[in-house]
Amino acid sequence: MAGILALLLSVPLGVLAVLFAVWATGSTWPFRDRAALARRISRLPAAEATPHRGMLGLTAAALGFAALVPWGLLLAPDAPVWQATATGAAWLAAAVFAFSGLSSYTIGPPFSAGPAAFQRRDRLVYGPFFLALAAGFMVLSALAG
Repeated sequence: MAGILALLLSVPLGVLAVLFAVWATGSTWPFRDRAALARRISRLPAAEATPHRGMLGLTAAALGFAALVPWGLLLAPDAPVWQATATGAAWLAAAVFAFSGLSSYTIGPPFSAGPAAFQRRDRLVYGPFFLALAAGFMVLSALAG
């Protein structure tokens, strides 16, 4: 059960990490140009510039780290310091994803900024996705603990 949950957490996070890494290299895939990519990820209908490549790279690194946390939690040696570090990383990931998910439903700036289409996707797709990740990290922490 814990291995399946770790896989369910790490695969989408790994895919997102790769996507952000691709964007950090300057690619706009799967969008036709930088303006279309900027509008999609910035919540602003008139956005022309994407976030700085360094920020995209840091996001990719953070998502990649989060993709490895479930396996660190399951495969950590029995040494207390390793267990505590892995458990702390899992709870930190849970907190970050819970905050991101809950912010999708927050009324008022800065979390509800952007066009209505983005707010709709935020509430119907991104919010539940982040809350599911948070719940997964919490459950995995409990199973591994």
